[in-house]
Amino acid sequence: MGLETGDYISDLVDTNPTPGDPKAQGDDHLRLIKKVLKKCFPNITGPMLVAHDQVASKDYVDQAAFSTSLPAQVLGFLRSTGAAASFGTTHAGYAQNEVKGADIASAATINLTTATGNLVHVTGTTGITAITIPVGAERELIFDGALTLTHSAALLLPGAANIATQAGDRATVRGDAAGAIVTHYQRADGKALAVDGQTHTLLGTAVVASPVAQIDFLNIFTATYDKYVIEVLGVQPSAASMLALRAAVAGAVVTTGLYSPMLGNATSSASTAVFAQMGSGAGNYTPSSEAPGITIELRNVNSTTGPKGIGARGVFVHENNTTREGICGESFFNSNSVVTGFRLFWNTGVNFTKGTVRVYGVRNAA
Repeated sequence: MGLETGDYISDLVDTNPTPGDPKAQGDDHLRLIKKVLKKCFPNITGPMLVAHDQVASKDYVDQAAFSTSLPAQVLGFLRSTGAAASFGTTHAGYAQNEVKGADIASAATINLTTATGNLVHVTGTTGITAITIPVGAERELIFDGALTLTHSAALLLPGAANIATQAGDRATVRGDAAGAIVTHYQRADGKALAVDGQTHTLLGTAVVASPVAQIDFLNIFTATYDKYVIEVLGVQPSAASMLALRAAVAGAVVTTGLYSPMLGNATSSASTAVFAQMGSGAGNYTPSSEAPGITIELRNVNSTTGPKGIGARGVFVHENNTTREGICGESFFNSNSVVTGFRLFWNTGVNFTKGTVRVYGVRNAA
């Protein structure tokens, strides 16, 4: 006889009952169908408002689902009281898996509203000054390159300070009525954004991985800071030479004679040199295994009415490979123009062969 047993739709045999089966067995088939339906849809106590194409595509929630006609029930994390429906705030009994969205190219304004996932990589090196994101939404960003995040009304950054990203840095962005807020920022190297009691903020880092003629930070200065501190660690020239600095105005290096001749000559009022040198002029740095450590300060960079101070202190090895010389002196850049950055180079045109340079902004006194 063609009477199967089972609990689910997949257990039903579509060729039953067979033409020769007795009529008296019909009620058995009906009871089987009822049992299967109740097993497969145990929580359905009202009409199903889902079309067949929505079931096929798993598009279960539409405008009708949030009407008062939806019976009291729980479907996944959609919860209904019978009078109103909403998404529940507590997800229990399962993991909620999010997806990685397509990469987003860096631009002055990036749009996270149209992101295809809550985790996205930001590619490129174009600076970002604004982020578009819905109020209440949250996105996790991973930066693939070095660029500058600029604090603004449309992009609220920790400490109201710009951030120079490094490859692998992560940021959490939350939409708010006030704008896009970076609620959390994590450096790839694990270091904090700010150091020295929150008075210095790391803005950029350059590591010499192969020989280069100069190290440029031509547009790193803004009105956010009064002065800037430059750490020069372990730099070496390819041949004996003196470390030198030039200021940048509007992103362009100034090569004319607007610098005082040398550090260590604090009484000089001359401004005829074409660069500020990091030493006394008595000797050059040597390309030895012992590399120098120097701290440079640039002050008054945003002034349009006076010169900019350049101070340096540290130590280097004289080119005779035996004498160590200390640096502690002042120079200046005699210009009324706002300084936007700087260039480090060797005064004889040789290359950097190693070393690291870090730039910190010091918060305005106001």
